[in-house]
Amino acid sequence: MHNNDLAADEISISYTSTCCSQHDLVLLRSVVALYGTQGHATWHFQRSWEVDVVVVGSEIAPAETAALLHSRIQSTQAVLWISDLPVSSDDYHVFRCKPPPRALHLAGQLKQIERFVRQLRARQAAPRFEQGGMPAVRIMLTQWPSPDFLSRDKDFLRMSTMLSARHMTLDELVMLSARPREKCRRFLLDLCREGYARPLKPEEELPPSRAQSSVPEKNGLKGLFGRIRASLGLFSA
Repeated sequence: MHNNDLAADEISISYTSTCCSQHDLVLLRSVVALYGTQGHATWHFQRSWEVDVVVVGSEIAPAETAALLHSRIQSTQAVLWISDLPVSSDDYHVFRCKPPPRALHLAGQLKQIERFVRQLRARQAAPRFEQGGMPAVRIMLTQWPSPDFLSRDKDFLRMSTMLSARHMTLDELVMLSARPREKCRRFLLDLCREGYARPLKPEEELPPSRAQSSVPEKNGLKGLFGRIRASLGLFSA
């Protein structure tokens, strides 16, 4: 995978906080600042509920917890909850840190939230594939898939390796991998839905103009002819 691919796929994540102690806020902002220099996401604090992530501190009243979590989940936001209470397996939007939160665990949860945000945005782009446009869309691998993903099918490792070398359309992957078309289609869909890849934007898919692509070719031929003429003792004015 090209290094500039990852840089180009850096995302912005907005967050806000509520019911957090001063200690929790200081730790949260410190870890966010440190994590932002290591991952491929920039985190921005906002004094608004219109954000990607809501951090709910341990100072929230128990009676308000259920209503707050439900309202945030309904809005498809991720929730980082500082609490001893268990999280239901159905609440896949909720990520929990036991109080007092520790920096290492908090950084791990931020990484999981980043992946969640990527998956959510990838799912929003997925209908473009399902409405018949997938064969012409070029797919870019943005991060290496997890072992769990790769273990789903013996061909996924090989196809992921191929996609890490270059961006591909569905047709190209079918041709180069020699795998069934439906398997390749499902592989690309799942890869994008789970945040490991994304479709290139239309402007990124445009090939270079014929004039631009012909310049190196012409220059190369001119240089080749020049070397041939020089070897024969023929010199142009």
